[in-house]
Amino acid sequence: MRIFLLVTVSVLVASHASGEILHLNNGETIEGEIIQETEDQVVLSLNEGTVTFERSEIAKIEALGTSSSGKRDGLFTRWSRAVSRTWWKAKNKVKSLYRDSKKSFDKKYAKLMKPLERSAATKAKEVRLETTLKQMEISLKEAHQAEKEAFKTQRELASGY
Repeated sequence: MRIFLLVTVSVLVASHASGEILHLNNGETIEGEIIQETEDQVVLSLNEGTVTFERSEIAKIEALGTSSSGKRDGLFTRWSRAVSRTWWKAKNKVKSLYRDSKKSFDKKYAKLMKPLERSAATKAKEVRLETTLKQMEISLKEAHQAEKEAFKTQRELASGY
């Protein structure tokens, strides 16, 4: 009984489906409802919002529920289109949920990593400072050693006279 009811409702929804199919020059087909038409543009309403197409981008516009020959499609064809649209909507919803959750994860990850990045930068500065101090210490030792050598040489010269 439930299956019969589901099929009946699906067929009724599919048979009363309104809208159009835009066949674009690049081969894509987009289903929606035309909400505005001008000589240059067609505005199509989709679940996600509205999209504007230039007439030059559109190969043909086909009403839902008719075939390319212009005859009414059979019940099964209309039902399969309705199922296809429902699947497409669900697929896009899942994609948007994934994108939103990924953005949220990236933001939280960046927020958690900021203190670690700062501490890594601080550590790098400390290492550079230690290296500079060691170089200065070595330079001072070398200068002190050179000064001792110069003082020793000066004393030897002074005692030799």
